[in-house]
Amino acid sequence: SRRRVSDVDSRPDQNSGAYIFRPTVPNQKLVLATPKSASIQQNEQFAEIQTTFEESWIKQVVRLVKDKPYVDVEFTIGPIPIADGIGKEIVTRWDTSISSGDLFYTDSNARKFMKRKRSYRPTWELEEFEPVAGNYYPVNAGIYIEDDAASMAILVDRSEGGSSLESGSVELMVHRRTLADDARGVGEPINETDIGMTPYPPYGRAKRLGDGIVIKGVHRILFGKRNAGASLARSQMDEMFSSPLVFASSEPVDFSLDNDDNDNKVVHSSALLSSLPKNVMLITLAKIESDTILLRLGHQYAEGEDD
Repeated sequence: SRRRVSDVDSRPDQNSGAYIFRPTVPNQKLVLATPKSASIQQNEQFAEIQTTFEESWIKQVVRLVKDKPYVDVEFTIGPIPIADGIGKEIVTRWDTSISSGDLFYTDSNARKFMKRKRSYRPTWELEEFEPVAGNYYPVNAGIYIEDDAASMAILVDRSEGGSSLESGSVELMVHRRTLADDARGVGEPINETDIGMTPYPPYGRAKRLGDGIVIKGVHRILFGKRNAGASLARSQMDEMFSSPLVFASSEPVDFSLDNDDNDNKVVHSSALLSSLPKNVMLITLAKIESDTILLRLGHQYAEGEDD
């Protein structure tokens, strides 16, 4: 795993901003964050590695859970420093021995996976000026690479930009803070802060207040057999997107389903005699009229993705 902290484009012709991603130079190399310390926590159910960096605003936790086929990488980033007057875009990159060449795959709104070929467009001859920015694609659910020996899929918990700029490599942009507008209509840089901003003119000067925001997210990484990237991603996409919401209370709970005095009762029931097959997902279960329920089921895999 390597992390990139890239200076944002400062050229007058095009800044990086809300609509445009543009490195300082077209072939800009990674500036790597430096690991500072690591600690390991483990028990019979899980193990995790907590890593801090010399850049104190970057933290990472790698977590393995017993009997789960994936590795979760949790990252906390921010506030991105701007005291040097330079905006920054933060990328996590994973390098493997997979011989993926110039091919990689990204999802289209979490449905079909689209085949991407680096520095290539299928409908016209590409004259390339931006080999980094020009090969980034939206990743709403997952991105994967594969070869005839192995596959790797990475799932995201929010929409991110992603690419494979080298064979066997996958990178995802996880945070941005810019100081110049990209002149595409927003009229301000991507400089979100934790307090907000003063009113816009003529009522104020639109000044940002507070520190830059801190974000926390998760990448779920799966490795598998040859040419199985789509199958790997599909197996966990729905769980990643619709993870359970866990609530806890500090108040004592005195409740029993057998107590008729309870004002509110929790009743668990199911219309299924058994669980749905692993390749079938529940898309919609909604009451649309007093006597009508809309039920939509979907196959979790596209054609050729499921063994």
